[in-house]
Amino acid sequence: MKICLYTVLLGGYDALLDQPVAADSDADFVCFTDDPGLVSDTWRIELIEPVFPQDIHRSSRVYKILGHPALDEYDVTVCIDASVRLRATPERIIEEFLTDDVQMALAAHSYRDSVLDEFDEVVRLNYDDRGRVYEQLTDYAVHHPDALSAKPLWGGLLIRRR
Repeated sequence: MKICLYTVLLGGYDALLDQPVAADSDADFVCFTDDPGLVSDTWRIELIEPVFPQDIHRSSRVYKILGHPALDEYDVTVCIDASVRLRATPERIIEEFLTDDVQMALAAHSYRDSVLDEFDEVVRLNYDDRGRVYEQLTDYAVHHPDALSAKPLWGGLLIRRR
């Protein structure tokens, strides 16, 4: 099985953390970035262009969710936020999350109790435009009210079969 751990770092949003677990892994570690000066001892740096040059956050989400054509050669990918330092190899993470009947997995959020709590935190921390957040919250309240009390998933780790 060919594995790639990747991250997306656009607009200097985060610092890139080295991944000491790379020494114990056969996976490729790839950082997709728009920073031509970025260097790392554990990541292979791949230069990309933001899909939406005026919206770095959403550009990064496109690559995180849809991937990049360079990932097509892999059987399994693990996407992590650039601010995450792994404590286990990608192989161990895949073994834990991707059982035979699972194609994609995310971890439960470690300290938010509900999706509504996550909406509140996004607004409190100014992570996105309040109008956009409230529009999405209203949509949930009208069309998927039960989802607001569900335990949220953490987007800092996305594991999937390709």
